[in-house]
Amino acid sequence: MIYNQFMFKSIPFDPEKLTPIVNLFHLIQVLVVNAELGAKTVDELVAVSKAKPGTLNYLTASIPCVVYMDSLKRDKGADWIRVPFRGGGEAVTAILGGTTPIGLIGLGNVTAQIRADKMNALALVNNIRTPLLPDVPTLADLGYKGAPSETWYGLFAPAGTPKPIIDKLNSEIVKVVSDPGFREKYIISRGLVPAIDTPEEFVRDIKTGRAGAEQVVKESGLPPQ
Repeated sequence: MIYNQFMFKSIPFDPEKLTPIVNLFHLIQVLVVNAELGAKTVDELVAVSKAKPGTLNYLTASIPCVVYMDSLKRDKGADWIRVPFRGGGEAVTAILGGTTPIGLIGLGNVTAQIRADKMNALALVNNIRTPLLPDVPTLADLGYKGAPSETWYGLFAPAGTPKPIIDKLNSEIVKVVSDPGFREKYIISRGLVPAIDTPEEFVRDIKTGRAGAEQVVKESGLPPQ
């Protein structure tokens, strides 16, 4: 079974009873803007928003990204508002069309537009580097101390699966993903980053991620669910 941290909110059973096998990969998320805005850094985007008060919209599906954008409004006096969207295709159209010129979105949705100079990539919002955008800083590089927006996809087994089976599955998956050709074709080129680890490391990272998520919810002001 493959799950990510967002699916944990809706599955009809206790995720604590699943047995983690391996964290497969992270989705790279990026802050992009319509190139016609002229902003190529976060500070330049803040300046543009101040020059056009009440006119700039942004979109994202990630609560940590909302917290980050709110921190820029509070700390640097930025001026923008979040708008809803229904999916990646709609998001890309809105950014390109200028109706919502700012987006915090999965890199795979916008790689072609960045390469075509139709969008400018300003920051990697989950603090993970990618060779697809070697010159784009992470939020940590820019001095942001809050929790990053993390999206991972992991492989799980039913509760009670014998440890030798878990270890064997982990070992075989690691062999596949360690092949350079496989990594480049099926992971990196799609805006993803391999996150291969041991079952024990995956358990630890899930616990750490949940603690960070609790902090993000507190900072967002949203009620826990």
